[in-house]
Amino acid sequence: MTKINIKGQEYLVVYVDRVDSDDNDGECDRVKKKIKIKKSLGEAERQATLIHELFHAVLAEVCVSELISVDLEEIIVENLSTYIIRFLKELCEKEKQANKKKRSK
Repeated sequence: MTKINIKGQEYLVVYVDRVDSDDNDGECDRVKKKIKIKKSLGEAERQATLIHELFHAVLAEVCVSELISVDLEEIIVENLSTYIIRFLKELCEKEKQANKKKRSK
């Protein structure tokens, strides 16, 4: 179990065998301040799901979730998490390449 602070609210992150009856990979419970992640996921999937659910928590804590539909929130969260993961991977790869060039000089 891990606790993550989002805008002054502590969310508990737990890894579980089964998230819900729909067999989702993750879930953010805004009332209980709990994020569930399916523990059978691979490392990359687990990280991607956690980022996705963290975006749901952020939108809830800044009160955006109250202003938009569930469907629109899911579109926003899915796109944000997909692009953040992509940008971080690209950044890490560029840093690795830059470090290799520095060491070879």
